[in-house]
Amino acid sequence: MENKIFDSREAAAYLHICYDTLVRSVRKNEIPHFKVGRKLLFRKDSLDEFIRKQEDGANDDLHTAAQN
Repeated sequence: MENKIFDSREAAAYLHICYDTLVRSVRKNEIPHFKVGRKLLFRKDSLDEFIRKQEDGANDDLHTAAQN
C-alpha cells in the first residue's frame, strides 16, 4: 500500500479548498497533519479518513433533518 504524503498546497488541492482555509483548519487541529521542522505534511490516507468522517457527519445531519 502506497502511503502518499502531501505538502500544504497539495493537500489543499486534494481537498478542493483554499490554501488559507487549510492553514486555518490546521491551526484549529481540524485536519490531520504532522510537521517536519516547520513544514506541514499530510498523509493521503489520513485525509481520506477525514473526508469520510465529514461525509458521515453530513449524512447524519441530513437524516436528523428528515426526521423532524
